[in-house]
Amino acid sequence: MFGSEKTKNGYTLMVQMYFALQINQKRRTGMNSISEKYNSILIIDCTDNVFTVKTNMSIISSEGKKMYRIAICDDEKIINESAQVLLENIALKNGIDISVESYLNADILLNDLENGNKYFDLVLFDIIIGNKNGINIACKIKQNFTDIKFIFMTSYSEYAIDGYEAEPSGFLIKPLNEAKLKRAFLRAFQN
Repeated sequence: MFGSEKTKNGYTLMVQMYFALQINQKRRTGMNSISEKYNSILIIDCTDNVFTVKTNMSIISSEGKKMYRIAICDDEKIINESAQVLLENIALKNGIDISVESYLNADILLNDLENGNKYFDLVLFDIIIGNKNGINIACKIKQNFTDIKFIFMTSYSEYAIDGYEAEPSGFLIKPLNEAKLKRAFLRAFQN
């Protein structure tokens, strides 16, 4: 499928390539890992004479730097907003390109990942999100998306030990602290 979409400052050319055959059949037989589902989206964005090439596996800016895609998943909008501001400050101060999306509902995040609509390098996850356990959801995500890194956020420090199942890059106590978030963020991508 080819298409273009006029944006405020330029054009976005979207090319979607679907290489998956019989995805539903593979899911029914239990073969549903990301390596068996090649659903690739290529977006070439020309805005203000800067070209950005995006795929659902990585984003490379015109400067040749990797852009890290980050999801923040917390049921409190104020936490999502403050985490995004802190992440943008950290990225700016450290010369790191990021793209941030916020989720108030873990099911929507999980659905976006499983359907191939989104891919993230890092997810900041609330441990208790609504009536769901963020650690369990992170473990489920980790089964199919082994490269995604997690940083857990919580108001309850007693949950920290339980979270090690998802192999997180850090645990943060709310309200978030920029210095601690920076350490966890840089630890996630130190390789």
